[in-house]
Amino acid sequence: MDAYFATLPDDQREALQEIRDTIHSMLPDATEHISYQMPAFKADGRFVVWYAAFRDHFSLYPASQGVQAALGKDLEK
Repeated sequence: MDAYFATLPDDQREALQEIRDTIHSMLPDATEHISYQMPAFKADGRFVVWYAAFRDHFSLYPASQGVQAALGKDLEK
């Protein structure tokens, strides 16, 4: 994870760290992984979410339709 974050400009690193901290606070027992060349969280042996910084945007990728259904319109933002 440190290697991924080290490649980011400061503003992107700060934004992704906020996302990382938020996910970790909601899933304190989840483990962090790099998957598909992006940071990800796994809980109970299954991926829950991926997130990443790109040149012009950030992305959050919920890993299941259950997560998408539970968050609904909040994901549209």
